[in-house]
Amino acid sequence: MYIESVYAVSFGSLKNVSLDLTSGMNIVEGRNESGKSTFGELIRFIFYGFSGKADRENHLSFSTGIAEGSAIINCGGKRYRIERRCVGAKDSLSVIDLDDGSSCFAGKVPGEVFFRLPAKLFTSTVFVGQTAGRRIDGRETSEAVENLLFSADESVSAKKSLQILDKGRVSLLHKNGKGGRLYTVDGEIGKLKEDFEAASRSNGEMISLRGSTAELSERLETEQRQSETINKNLAGHRMLEIRARRKRLEDAERDYREIVAEADAFRKENTRNGFFPDREYARQLEECAGAIANAEARRKEADSLLKKLERERDAAVADRDSAEKKRNAEKSALGAKKATAIAAAGVCILFFIIAAAATVLMFLGKSELWILLAAVSLLSFAGMVTGFVFSGRISGRLKELAGVGSDPVGMFSAQLELIRPQFDRATEERDKYRGTLDTLCRKWGMQTTSTALNELREVLKRDEKLTEEVEKRRVAYVGLKTEDEELSRGEPEDDGSEITLPAGFDFKDATRKAQFLSAKLKLDAEALKRNELRLAALEASVREPAEIAERLTALEYEREALEEQYRAYVLAFDSLNSASEKMRGEIAPRLTEMSGKLMGAVTHGKYDELGVDSGFSLSFRPETGNGGRITKGEEFMSAGTSDAAYVSLRLALAMLICGEDRLPPMFFDESFSRIDDTRLAAMLKILSASGAQTVIFTSLDREKEIADRESIDCGYVRLG
Repeated sequence: MYIESVYAVSFGSLKNVSLDLTSGMNIVEGRNESGKSTFGELIRFIFYGFSGKADRENHLSFSTGIAEGSAIINCGGKRYRIERRCVGAKDSLSVIDLDDGSSCFAGKVPGEVFFRLPAKLFTSTVFVGQTAGRRIDGRETSEAVENLLFSADESVSAKKSLQILDKGRVSLLHKNGKGGRLYTVDGEIGKLKEDFEAASRSNGEMISLRGSTAELSERLETEQRQSETINKNLAGHRMLEIRARRKRLEDAERDYREIVAEADAFRKENTRNGFFPDREYARQLEECAGAIANAEARRKEADSLLKKLERERDAAVADRDSAEKKRNAEKSALGAKKATAIAAAGVCILFFIIAAAATVLMFLGKSELWILLAAVSLLSFAGMVTGFVFSGRISGRLKELAGVGSDPVGMFSAQLELIRPQFDRATEERDKYRGTLDTLCRKWGMQTTSTALNELREVLKRDEKLTEEVEKRRVAYVGLKTEDEELSRGEPEDDGSEITLPAGFDFKDATRKAQFLSAKLKLDAEALKRNELRLAALEASVREPAEIAERLTALEYEREALEEQYRAYVLAFDSLNSASEKMRGEIAPRLTEMSGKLMGAVTHGKYDELGVDSGFSLSFRPETGNGGRITKGEEFMSAGTSDAAYVSLRLALAMLICGEDRLPPMFFDESFSRIDDTRLAAMLKILSASGAQTVIFTSLDREKEIADRESIDCGYVRLG
């Protein structure tokens, strides 16, 4: 557990200043009057509040009359912010869990929650304030009882003390809580607080309302001026947009009229005989020209074929007589050869029949001549076959000659008769389309087809481009005109004045600001109206809290004294009643032993036995020359030794109460100024080894130098 930081809003001489601390040793160095002790008192105020009227009056801010501060404490990784504010006799406290922002430990004393020490024990152990001295105060009853519980002095009577304490407690508040001076004062204070709170709230609310009303009025005027400026710029921007839009419309209309005029002029220029060609006219020209070309091609092809056939016919007429004479001579020769072949074949047939018959007879007669006759038969048969074959071939050739003898001139004449009609039809078709084409050309005032077609193509191409451009500009013009007609409804009149917008003007940003200011003006106007109505109501009914506060302050001062006295009685009675025997037997010897060990470590064994009486006064037992020990009072200690002894006692007391491993933060205000360097080094090592957070306020740089020399890790803060 350690304090991360302390912040003084307004406390004594401190105002809006913070102190950041580490979890270990912290040395806060500063010149005199730099606020070191005030920071220590601020820490005690935050965790315990003021101990009384004098304490409060000593630490209220010199300028504001208010004591206010906060601290952030870390407990095992969980962080809390403690805020305390004191105005007059009114003390307000809040503990906030920084993990979720919730309030906690309502009605509890932060020092008792986090340090597990009541205010008196905190002051008597771990808080060594400069103004309170280094010794433990044993003057008040509660502190006297505490001292008894933690003392080794056996002579004090617990029973008598309990009787006295119980009588004093009952006089302040009965056990049933229904009587005693505290009960009576609480009733009066409760009633006065209700009256004071009501009056304070009313006055505070009136002050707040007056301030917020003035602030709202001023803010409304500022926002109104800003709104007027932004709206003026927006109106100017809008008028510039209107002008730009209308300029675009004028330009579009001009462009449209120019292209229409250009298209009309072009059509007028190319209109002849009252006629301007179109695509249909071009198609007719193209079809006529194509038909003429096609007919001319077919006519030329037929004419070429006719001339060829006529030449071939004339050549055939010239060759026909010569060929006929040759065929007739060949036919005569072939006829003689055919007759000879047929005669030879007949002779062979006769010889074959005779030889065959003789062969059969000879074979049947078993004559050897049948073989010769058989050979003759075969030869005859071969001659017969040869004669018929030759005769057949001659017959075939005669047939060929008979066929070749047909008239080729007739064939050519027949073909000519077929081609001439085609030639005539092509000529007729060409002449027909030529007439049509001439008529079309004259319609547009042209003489030749090629000139008409070329010019027509250029004219139509240019006309199409102009038509497209006319339509394009017409659509653009009509669109802008429609848009202008729609947007012009409700638009302001243009007075023609010059419009100047601020540099870097952003329309979207200005629009957002205008909308925001409009909504804010409405909200602020409503808030101002509510404030004025509420302020009027309060002014008619508010009560003056001064007279209530005067009586309340007197009663609270009395109650503080009574409550502190009562707490002292209760603490003393309860502590003494439950621990008088046990503490006397267990804690007192341990306190003596522990403080002695700590003192021995600080003095390097010279003073290792201390005694503590009922008033927390110290004694020590140094060694004598013969090895024994003698008890001496603290008046025989030097100032530095006495300071070291009481610091050891406080540290031992804190260890006994809280546990050696659960020590709360410890604070020392100029507590080591009279301790020499060697013992201070030992003291710093003990404090560092304790594991507790330590805050040392000093006006010297000695503590920091010794810590650095002894390699003691510490945080360092310089004030002033």
